[in-house]
Amino acid sequence: MPEENESIAFNSDQFRVEGQGSRTVQWALNPFECPLFESYGILSLGYSKTGSRYRILRRNPEFSNIHVTISGKGEALIHGQWMPVTEGMAILSPRGAAHGTRSLPRTSWEFCWVCFSEPEELPRKISVDGPTILPVDPKPLAWAIMSLHKEVQQSQERPILDVLVQLIHWYTQRIAAPRRSPLVLWKLWEEIVQSPGLAWTVEMMADRIHTSPRHLLRLCRRELGRSVHEQLASIRFTKAASLLQISDMTLQTVAESVGYQDAFSFSKAFKSWSGVSPRKYRASLAPGASGGQGTPSFQ
Repeated sequence: MPEENESIAFNSDQFRVEGQGSRTVQWALNPFECPLFESYGILSLGYSKTGSRYRILRRNPEFSNIHVTISGKGEALIHGQWMPVTEGMAILSPRGAAHGTRSLPRTSWEFCWVCFSEPEELPRKISVDGPTILPVDPKPLAWAIMSLHKEVQQSQERPILDVLVQLIHWYTQRIAAPRRSPLVLWKLWEEIVQSPGLAWTVEMMADRIHTSPRHLLRLCRRELGRSVHEQLASIRFTKAASLLQISDMTLQTVAESVGYQDAFSFSKAFKSWSGVSPRKYRASLAPGASGGQGTPSFQ
């Protein structure tokens, strides 16, 4: 095992995967399993909970990477030196920059990650000069990635996949570019995700981001290609699908949780959005269905 203060000097252009450990649990999704990734330049994403001897080094990667610690502790290679990484820290690694991660002896490390393609002719998704550690809230991205994995493995409802991939895109963009003004809508969508049961109106949403309703309508159409009401419905029904999947709430309770006064109108709207009724959607989720190993502790 290398010393704690070891520095790394790469002698090859090839990346090295030196070990993932016998007790490491992880899974990944790629564009073959979720074609929507291509629209957002996502190469892969996944979840890992490492055992001992987990270690990955890359000298000149042709992709960028966001790595977010959910719990525990590990180390990241930052400008040639191993630095501690704990819960609530994100590692941003731009294309072409040497980077690495490794676990610590007898220490659990739980994290999620997203890799992006970075064509030379397009603006970089991760524009930092080298591997960088930033403080973040890991829960939103971890929730979205785990929910997407379950949806891909189980129901594969296109509207739900679309919203989950879009949320992952917005969460990673917030982490990678926290100072960029085009993300003005992100805070609004995040607030709606947290409180889908409120009686949201266009005027109320516009007031949240200090703009006019007309400007909000234009922004939403320009950035998402859909209306504000369509976006609101997508967020609400994605939340409803999650509640149907992970809880035993009645349909009336689920309906009220996402802004509907009665189960009938909610069921009708949910079926119009997803193609199946809430009851059929819940029934399609077999109790023993495989949702992948290793559920992260971000409750």
